[in-house]
Amino acid sequence: MSTSQAVSSETTTPVSLTSRPISQVERIKTIGIVRGVALLGILLTNIPIFGRAFALENEPLLRPGSTDYNVYGVMTIFFEGKMRALFSMLFGAGILIFTTRKEEANPGSAADFLYRRLLWMVLFGVIHEYVLMWVGDILFDYAICALFLFPFRNLKPRQLLICSLICLSINALKRERQQLEFRSQYEQYQQAVAVEKAHQKLTAEQKKDKEAWEKVIKESKPDMNAVV
Repeated sequence: MSTSQAVSSETTTPVSLTSRPISQVERIKTIGIVRGVALLGILLTNIPIFGRAFALENEPLLRPGSTDYNVYGVMTIFFEGKMRALFSMLFGAGILIFTTRKEEANPGSAADFLYRRLLWMVLFGVIHEYVLMWVGDILFDYAICALFLFPFRNLKPRQLLICSLICLSINALKRERQQLEFRSQYEQYQQAVAVEKAHQKLTAEQKKDKEAWEKVIKESKPDMNAVV
């Protein structure tokens, strides 16, 4: 064998080992089964939106005691958000397994393989949302998050836990701020209504507060006449 052939053999062998499809023996069946359950759960929560407008997502709440209302409750309690959380954990586990195997087969190749896959995932997400017109796409979000989270894969569990708590705290504070603003907006609306009931003239600011809350109410309830 010539020197060039030997070099070619040494450089191409790792690529063939790392770029081949995963065999059935290498697959972790438990993860595959749980992933399938999560996907079916996500499908279940999206079926109502497939068949009607997003404006009607919470429409069953307007009919307490109906079958739709009860189904909505079951879906919200047992499936909504839970299946996405489960799938997200499996997505992270899949990245760890994928990168670990790539590093073992060809050190230094994990980032290259993963980022190429994630960029394709970004493209599919864009097509899914803007070409196929599905505003519920989540592929783009997963890919973007994975691009930024990849460097965290080698952190110790304690460090990951601290990072998670920081992220959860930031999100909790953000939600709490939104809730306080929402409550303040409602209280301002009540004050404006009280002034009207007292047959007093509203100030420009009070009119603005009243209109703002009425807009919130209008947007939170489906307009049955606007749905084809």
